Amino acid sequence: MKTAGLFPVLLASVSLLATDGPWLDASEVAPPEEPLSLWYRRAATKWEEALPIGNGRLGAMVFGGAPEDRIQFNESTLWTGKPHEYQHDGAVKFLPQLRQFLQEMRHLEREALKLDPDRKSKGSQEKWKAARAKQKEAEDLAMKEFMSEPLRQKAYQPFGDLRLTFAGHEQAGDYRRDLNLDTATATTRYKIGDVTFTRETFASHPDQAIIVRVMASKPGRVSFVARLTSEHKPATTRAVGKDALALAGHVEDGGMKFEARLRAVAEGGKLTASDEQLAVENADAVTLVLVGATSFKNFRDMGADPAARCEKQMASISGRKFDAMRAAHIADHQALFRRVALDLGRTDAAKNPTDQRIAEFAAGNDPGLAVLTFQFGRYLTITGSRPGGQPTNLQGIWNDLLRPPWDSKFTCNINTEMNYWPVEIANLGECAGPLFDAIDELVESGRKTAQAHYGARGWVLHHNFDLWRGTAPINASNHGIWVPGGAWLCQHLWEHYLFTGDKKFLARRAYPAMKGAAEFFTDFLIKDPLTGWLISGPSNSPEQGGLVMGPTMDHQIVRSLFANTAEAARVLRRDREFAATLDAMRKEIAPNLVGRHGQLQEWLEDKDDPKNQHRHLSHLWG
Repeated sequence: MKTAGLFPVLLASVSLLATDGPWLDASEVAPPEEPLSLWYRRAATKWEEALPIGNGRLGAMVFGGAPEDRIQFNESTLWTGKPHEYQHDGAVKFLPQLRQFLQEMRHLEREALKLDPDRKSKGSQEKWKAARAKQKEAEDLAMKEFMSEPLRQKAYQPFGDLRLTFAGHEQAGDYRRDLNLDTATATTRYKIGDVTFTRETFASHPDQAIIVRVMASKPGRVSFVARLTSEHKPATTRAVGKDALALAGHVEDGGMKFEARLRAVAEGGKLTASDEQLAVENADAVTLVLVGATSFKNFRDMGADPAARCEKQMASISGRKFDAMRAAHIADHQALFRRVALDLGRTDAAKNPTDQRIAEFAAGNDPGLAVLTFQFGRYLTITGSRPGGQPTNLQGIWNDLLRPPWDSKFTCNINTEMNYWPVEIANLGECAGPLFDAIDELVESGRKTAQAHYGARGWVLHHNFDLWRGTAPINASNHGIWVPGGAWLCQHLWEHYLFTGDKKFLARRAYPAMKGAAEFFTDFLIKDPLTGWLISGPSNSPEQGGLVMGPTMDHQIVRSLFANTAEAARVLRRDREFAATLDAMRKEIAPNLVGRHGQLQEWLEDKDDPKNQHRHLSHLWG
């Protein structure tokens, strides 16, 4: 489980933390009227403190600075790399030898445990040393002959930054920034003298754009400069007509192309455009519309024209008034967000800024903060995962780094699944659509991996995939060869059916993927000569590391997959013989075992260390 992948939990905890930046004059500022709001009395000084908005495809982090604001934005298909097949053709030739090494390792482990279960005797230690040598032989062979080509997958990328500079706004007073979860709007408000300046920012799903409204309480007081920048070099800007700016570039040599367009609609005052910036002088209010696109068509094709896409999208909303765009955005968001209400009671603590509430939570009585965190998770799911887009990756759709932690991929040994655990329970079933679309594509690439690596039917996914739907084992054999990633994702398909009762979905979307995943394991499981059970391997127990035969988590997931697939076949009244095969094989899979410490064993051998403090408890999946 990657720390960066605790979505929606991660960003909830990070964005709620107290900030380090200097306080602005805001000691008497009142909280927002909407109780489901995150709010602060100072601007963000680093990315993790900014407030997230998104429409499932475009995401942004709003810093809320007074003299200079930064809105760092992403588009879900901007990745390194290009269409590529990752399977290692011919790897299956080495599968028997890998299994032989690992079975020999198990023989040695059993002999060691028989000699001395506490591993203190010389004879036992020699056996353990020999067992580790066999394991290393397997891992070295796998690294040479069995892993993904190339060994690593690609990385999710930042798109750019919208930077707004307000001359003379250095001494802001009565400052407050907030994120209204009910309207999905980030607002920055402060005073300069007797003038109140307000910026509202949201990412509209209906209009597929990020909208920024800049306002002042007195006419003719809105003046600022807007620029677009990017971490990708070279990326260039150019004027588009008299009111718009374009940012264009590409990722790496020959990689993904991208373009963003920023258009300003000024009410009064003067607007000028150059190749470097848009400048507004003495307007009453200004609406900024930001759209973005890449050359990505699908995981096999990146031949789209991002400039044409931006032009088309901008044309489709040309002439739209801010009030109409805001109303459409709020209606669309609330149709999902308002399905679930939670009330645990409110105390006076709810009047405090969010960072103060966090700091005082352990010592005080603030049940409303638990509600806010729960609803923030739902908010992040809505803003990060909408039909037609990509699934939420390790950081949702929010990323400011060219080399993000763990490449900000889709890590499916728990993180991707964790992102979607709340979806059905929190009444956001539509938000699982991007995950189901990705599964359809993973089935295609996973068939090739299943055949090339295991000589098996069906499809397989290991512990990570990327935009290009890599399904082969990546990074290192001691953790990358983990076979039930696809089987675990199938749990989400089955649960969507259980929550909806939608037999058309089951027949068209869920069952074909579930059947393919089950077919793989009917070929992959082998009869263990030591126990007579069906076992999985080579594999590992995430993320303890070490290539093994028969990790407990594998068997738990496969038993569940077989049971769900067989039941789905019966519901659909098809594949009766296949369902019977799954029922029979399920009974033969190695059961959960209780070891000498009274523990649920993580492996077939009773070798768990009671002093192990690893954060992963993968074998508790069952």
